[in-house]
Amino acid sequence: MNEMEKNFGKTARDIVTNFEGIITGACLYLSGCAQYLLVPKVGNDGAYRDGQWFDASRIEVDETVATVVLPRTEVKANPGCDKSAPVR
Repeated sequence: MNEMEKNFGKTARDIVTNFEGIITGACLYLSGCAQYLLVPKVGNDGAYRDGQWFDASRIEVDETVATVVLPRTEVKANPGCDKSAPVR
């Protein structure tokens, strides 16, 4: 696990815009730019809001909020997006 992956599932905010969400993705570019994907929680109206990418240098992790951990006990292989869709 690399340094960026250690933050997956943690609540964080962008210090410039105050946008807050759960870190669900990370990207490291060839140029050296590192970014996190913050996905906000569903609003009181039940509507989803889109996640946004921010430079890692602008992210402040809130260590007081519990980390979101997905259960992986039923998954025997990587459940990632690289798998083909089911065929009927």
